[in-house]
Amino acid sequence: MRTESRYRRRGMASALSVTLSAALISLAVDTSVAAAYGTTGSTSLQPGGVTPADTPSTPGQAEAISSSAKAKSTGSSVSVSAATTSTSTLTAHPDGSFTQTQSLQPVRVNKSGTWVPVDATLQRGTDGTIATSATPTALVFSAGGSGPLAKMTAPDGKELALSWPDPLPAPTLSGSSALYPDVLPDVDLRVTAQDQGGFTQVLVVKTPDAARNPKLATVRLSTATNGLTLTNDPAGALTAKDSSGRAVFSAPTPVMWDSSTSTVAPAKSRSLFMQSPAVSSTNDGAASGPSAGAKQADLHATAGQSGITLTPDQKLLTASDTHFPVYIDPNWIPRNTGDTTWGGIWEAHQSEPWDTAKWGDPGVGYQGWLADTGIERVFYKFDTSFYSGKTIGSATLNMLETYSASIGCEKYGINVYRSDSFGSGITWNTAPATHEQIGSASVTGTRNNDCPGNQPAIADITTAIAHAGSSLSVGVFAADEGDKNAFKRFSTNPTLTVQYNSVPNMPTLAAAVPAAQSPATPDCGVNAPFGWIGSTNVASDGIHLRATISDPDSNQQVRGQFALWDYVSGAGIISTGDANSSTPWVGNNTTVDKAVGPLEDGHTYGWNVRADDGINHSATSAGCHFQIDRTPPSQPSVSSTDYPAAGSSTAPTHAMGDGFQGQFTFAATDATSGVDHFEYAFNTSLPVGGASTVAATNGSASIRLAPTHWGTNFLDVSAVDKAGNHSQSYEYAFYVPDNLKAQAAPGDLTGDGVPDTAIVDKDGQIRFYTVGTDPALGVPVATSQAPTADETWKGATLAHRGAMHGSANVDDLFVLKSGKLYIYLNPSPANFIKAQATAVTRPSCNATITDCSTYATDWSQASQIIAAGDVDGDSAHHNDLITVEGDRLWLFPETAAGASSPLF
Repeated sequence: MRTESRYRRRGMASALSVTLSAALISLAVDTSVAAAYGTTGSTSLQPGGVTPADTPSTPGQAEAISSSAKAKSTGSSVSVSAATTSTSTLTAHPDGSFTQTQSLQPVRVNKSGTWVPVDATLQRGTDGTIATSATPTALVFSAGGSGPLAKMTAPDGKELALSWPDPLPAPTLSGSSALYPDVLPDVDLRVTAQDQGGFTQVLVVKTPDAARNPKLATVRLSTATNGLTLTNDPAGALTAKDSSGRAVFSAPTPVMWDSSTSTVAPAKSRSLFMQSPAVSSTNDGAASGPSAGAKQADLHATAGQSGITLTPDQKLLTASDTHFPVYIDPNWIPRNTGDTTWGGIWEAHQSEPWDTAKWGDPGVGYQGWLADTGIERVFYKFDTSFYSGKTIGSATLNMLETYSASIGCEKYGINVYRSDSFGSGITWNTAPATHEQIGSASVTGTRNNDCPGNQPAIADITTAIAHAGSSLSVGVFAADEGDKNAFKRFSTNPTLTVQYNSVPNMPTLAAAVPAAQSPATPDCGVNAPFGWIGSTNVASDGIHLRATISDPDSNQQVRGQFALWDYVSGAGIISTGDANSSTPWVGNNTTVDKAVGPLEDGHTYGWNVRADDGINHSATSAGCHFQIDRTPPSQPSVSSTDYPAAGSSTAPTHAMGDGFQGQFTFAATDATSGVDHFEYAFNTSLPVGGASTVAATNGSASIRLAPTHWGTNFLDVSAVDKAGNHSQSYEYAFYVPDNLKAQAAPGDLTGDGVPDTAIVDKDGQIRFYTVGTDPALGVPVATSQAPTADETWKGATLAHRGAMHGSANVDDLFVLKSGKLYIYLNPSPANFIKAQATAVTRPSCNATITDCSTYATDWSQASQIIAAGDVDGDSAHHNDLITVEGDRLWLFPETAAGASSPLF
């Protein structure tokens, strides 16, 4: 029987009004916070106020990151407004976690870039159109005249429009209802919008004469669809399906009832009839549903390509005991499909899906107060794919109790069980299987003086969410299914509140700066031999360890935590998790840097890194390794039998004209990492970077070079070890004669075999006076550059006798100027340029050889210099230098290799 069950419709909340809604396709909970990032919603207002993108226009990721940072710095939770969707909100917490609250059905819509609560209140537009204020499915009612009575547009653009056979009068609006008077004589049409964008439709037949109108024998509503096909089942239930067969809009078998009433139930169950006031604000309460004792009948409904045909029950319309008005109610309700849905089952109606139009909100427990008694249960299905792989701090299922059989405030328990997945339209016979209990709650009575309003019921289901996978389906049962006083009803739109955190990703691109070399090991996980890092100073604080860190929660702040240990001493330099190991908090996918300062020479180090978000940390990266060598190689030695060093006793064996490539051998030592290669430059300064190189084998290497000019040539060489350390460079000079048979004449500066005298003239230039020639015939001027910036030789004292480097056939030149002594090599006769100048360092005085009491530390006391040739008679016949300083003479032997300690 349905009389008693219909009785419960009177005065019920919007859940009892039959809803026609496209919410079935918009109810899928958008649990992915990233879905709100980087999107820009349209600001053009559609009926119902929904923007096409259904997302706010503010980019979300930057705000989420800043919100997390603000929560950490202030110690207070911060709402991430840009992550708000129609079904979810996001909050950042000081500990780095986030809480997402998701509703099973939309609770807000985006109007012109601003989120507003769902609101089915009707408003007239400037063009006269009547539309809901803010509903997920756009809903428009007729303002009168021809055209659709109602048109619903789902967020994906699919439409269903229903039209009355005749032009409609202008309606009267009241809240969410529109009343079209006298659509037939003494027959009104009332439509009421629902919060998801659907509507109820009731024909109010006021008199017996109106009931006999032939137009009520069959009522035909024309339809227009976009992307949908209308069908009906044998019982008259209607469904609008898309091309995939998914139900978008549906309606149960239409019902009609009269205005008959009966006495109220006993006081104990009185609250059964005191449910939510109708949101339609109608004065005709019976239009919201049949009262207790009302006569009821089903209507036959069929769907064709262009319309729906309803056939009212003529017996109810014409019976002598029928009480008018009579209500004809072709109602529609949503049939949810997809990732989120709900379903109610009733033992008394085992083959029927739950119908809020008939029975109101789904019940939990034993309904034993009215006819059609039996156990009722409710099932909810949530999309939980977003939480897969995350650490769940807490999770609650939050249900709203809208009715309780008990009028007291005593609490009754409900249990939550994990169930198999399900779709819409489940029945007692097809209900999903339930498994272990995953939560429970106790809730008081509701809607009475002591416990007013709806009451929350909150069940902790943390463990279930942590293991849910892509979705979680639950069944909610009364703890005692035999106690009719414990019977309750719950809203069809519960929420799931989850505090979560994602385990950070393992860091990537781990590397030391400067990078290890020989062999190069730019990343981790390599085996010995490990690369070397040399003497360096990065950003003034030594070696840096770096890695890129990230978190699956793209709005999460993260930091790096490093560990560093010494293999030689066994000491842990940095330990993971210590305060010293952590870098500052940074945004997601950022490279972090840890300066570790200078490390011990010759030691081997290992290190790794993990990412931390304040709650969880990632696995550590594979171990990285490097060795330290801060000691440069020894200054290299250079030897050549083909081109002996200048100043040696070995005479040149090759002249410039030979074009001979001589062999030069380099040698150096490095006790730590070993010599890797040599850098060299020929007749030019050794550049910083870009020098010529030759690999070393056991600290030695050989090259072959041909001189570039006759006279003195230079080979500048530096040793480089495997850590990149450079030795002090060594300059190897060797003399190459133009002609091996040429004979040198002491005192000859010009290469003509005749001694010369060099003086500085009044213009500051060097002039040559050849012995045995008349000066009046002309005195050659030297091509020369002074050793000072003024490019003049004024004030310079000159001396020469013999070559200072090698067996040259011309003299090199001593120059004393401004208290400094230079040797100018003379590779091209009479061509003295700065490139051939070498400053002679003043040697220290050896007190065991001579009296050093008046010895000056520089050349400023010298008033005269004499190039005396070989004075001390050394075996190599090196040329020596004599200076006059005050009243003393000082002899400096072996000036070819730099002045030695004076002898007297």
